[in-house]
Amino acid sequence: MVASSLSKLLEEYQMYQPNTQAHINFLHLEGRVRRDALLLSTDWWTLEGRVMTAEQTAYRQALRDITGQDGFPDNIIWPTKP
Repeated sequence: MVASSLSKLLEEYQMYQPNTQAHINFLHLEGRVRRDALLLSTDWWTLEGRVMTAEQTAYRQALRDITGQDGFPDNIIWPTKP
């Protein structure tokens, strides 16, 4: 029980230590979760009978391309919502 608690504490500690694999994994997850939430908030733009503007289409594509940015996950440039 104590070993399990210590192991979990160490894992949580490593998430916040720069340049550790756990920290990098955490940043990847955090970036994807934020990206997914932003996409979800604009899903209504794609409903049947609705036509997205070029700006809306570009915004959604830029969100999908976030993980391909050179700075991902440390330095993400988030697109501006139209």
